Amino acid sequence: MALSNTAIPKYYGMFRDAVIRGEIPVCETIEMEMNRIDSLIENPRYLL
Repeated sequence: MALSNTAIPKYYGMFRDAVIRGEIPVCETIEMEMNRIDSLIENPRYLL
């Protein structure tokens, strides 16, 4: 089984979904880091 950078870790995905729904408030720094991580996941340059 090969690893893929498009696979979102289970607990990060749950956390991200809760933040998007507004259940967990986050500061601007955390929001920027989450956006950075999401852009890396979506970037085709880093696909395996």
